[in-house]
Formats: sequence, C-alpha cells, structure tokens
Amino acid sequence: MVLAAGLLLASTARAQAPSPTAKAPPTATAAPTATSAPTATSAPAATPEPSAEDTQLANLRFQEGKALLEQGAVKEACEKLEQSLTLHRRGGTLLNLASCRQREGRAATALRLFQEAYDVARAEARDDRMQIAAQGLKDARAAVAWLVITVAPGGSSQVIELDGAPLSPEAIAAPIAVDPGPHTVIARSGGASVFERTVTSTGAADRRVIEIPAPAPKTSPSSTAQAPTSAPALPPPSSESDAPS
Repeated sequence: MVLAAGLLLASTARAQAPSPTAKAPPTATAAPTATSAPTATSAPAATPEPSAEDTQLANLRFQEGKALLEQGAVKEACEKLEQSLTLHRRGGTLLNLASCRQREGRAATALRLFQEAYDVARAEARDDRMQIAAQGLKDARAAVAWLVITVAPGGSSQVIELDGAPLSPEAIAAPIAVDPGPHTVIARSGGASVFERTVTSTGAADRRVIEIPAPAPKTSPSSTAQAPTSAPALPPPSSESDAPS
C-alpha cells in the first residue's frame, strides 16, 4: 500500500513535539480482528518521554528512512524507521513503518503497526491519521496470512509457544496473523517439550492449521514388575572342628 505522502509526511512533521506514546504490541498475540472497521482498543499506555538527544536521533533516523523509502530501498528504510520508533514511539513513525512493512511483504507486522497507529491517532484526536491507519488496516487484512492453533481436550494446561514467544489463551482462541516464512509452534508440559511443528506461510491470505494433541498420560510403574533379585545367602561361619589342622 502506498500512503498519501503529502498528508502523511505533513502530519509527521507536525508531530515532532512530545506526544502521548504507546508500548510496542507483543509479537505473538492475536492480531486485530479481521473486520472492515478498525478495532477500538483501550487508550495506549503512556511511556516516559525520551531525552532530547534520543528525540534528535529519532528525527534523523526517520528522515533517513523516508529518503531510503523514496529511493525504493524498502528493507533499509524499514530498519531506519524501526530505529526511529525505538528511540521515540510516535504516531507518524508508526504509520510510515507500517506502510514500509506492508511494502516489504510483512502484512502481519503492518497490521499490528497500523492498529497501534490507529489507537495513538484516536487518543490524540488526529482524524487524518485515523483515516490513513484505517485504510492501512483494510489493505493489510486483505494480504495477511493466518495461523490457526487448536488444542485437543485435556491439553489446556500446556504452555503454547509461537516462534519462541508464549501465547495467551486469548491469542490461541482466534486466528493469528503471521508474516510469510516458517513458523514453529511448541507445546510444553512441566517444562518439557511434548509437541513441535513447523509450517511455512506463503502469505497472500494463506491459512494454516496446527492441531496440538493432548499430552500423553503419565504411566505409573507396573505393579507386576519383577522384584529385585536378592543376593545369595552366605554360608554360616565354620566351627573350630571344621578348621584345617
């Protein structure tokens, strides 16, 4: 998706002053629901304002990323915008990074970023950015790949991980947006891995299903197990009359 550059970049330029920021969303949770309208979530939590030095460096990385994106160097542009967002989490940077990830083919990552950008714009009463984020959400949902994880009855006590990150029960209950490439699901019980499977998502509305079986019941030692063999009895000590003369 190509954003309306004039509107977005002008909006970003006005946002260099400190503004309410939001924490990065977890990487292994359910993505925003696949509805036609953006998901209305709670207001983003405020984080400590960055230092003046970090803000200046964030602005520099943002300008570098924007220039690289205009040159078509999408991967390098996304890296610069990611660095800028890490230094100072702002709505304009979120929108530009979301658009960059979308162009990179990482629709699931773009979906999460657009959702966060929408939440920040809503908290800041920025209708222009809300419209851009809403369109981005619509485009990302049309291209995202989905992973569905089902757990057999009796397996709810297992800890389920996706690509090394634990999943909450709420995340497992809904389809999970994933980027193209391999994804590994591991189920752990008692700290030990009892199930592992890797699937490769091709993107473009691909949908993969992983079914996790219930852990095998623990077996108790058999009652018919053979008792340990006792050591042979020693002969009684010899009497004096039996001693050699």
